[in-house]
Amino acid sequence: MSTSVTAQEFRAAAMQVHHRLCNPESVATLLLAAAEQREQLDAAQSKLAEWHAKMLTEVPVTRTQQEAYEQQIATLTAENETLRHQWETTRATLIDVQTYAQKQLATLTAELEAVKAERTSLKSLTLKEERDEARATLAKMRAALVGLVGASESEELRAMEVFVRASPVPAEDKAASIDAIHALLDAPTKPA
Repeated sequence: MSTSVTAQEFRAAAMQVHHRLCNPESVATLLLAAAEQREQLDAAQSKLAEWHAKMLTEVPVTRTQQEAYEQQIATLTAENETLRHQWETTRATLIDVQTYAQKQLATLTAELEAVKAERTSLKSLTLKEERDEARATLAKMRAALVGLVGASESEELRAMEVFVRASPVPAEDKAASIDAIHALLDAPTKPA
């Protein structure tokens, strides 16, 4: 009794695996077929065992009966072998489907992890770019205020505030200058 699968059968099974994976209903059909084939194989094996027992326990009356028993056993043995081959082929296909599905799952999981890592990297890169842009904008605004106020150090700014408060300038200009001085005092000199 040979259970090996030929290269042609293997290729056919591989093609079936590929097509069945694309359609979950086909996998379910294949599983049902495997179960049905196994039941048929078990029934054929039981029937063959019964005929063997019958041949051993019942003494055939005639040579014709003896030949009929032997013919029936030969037929059942051939049927049994055919069913076994069908079941083993289906079983091998299911194993191939399972192996292929596991490989695909591993590949997809690895790809998902790579996408997650890339996404995290891009997200942190985007946040860094936004932070750097905000820092650059803050530095430009600070430079513009320093240019308007005419001072950048804390002591100079406090002295400038005292000067602006004491100078005879319109109240609106005074308020704008004092707000600019306070903004420079409150803002960090170097972004973190």
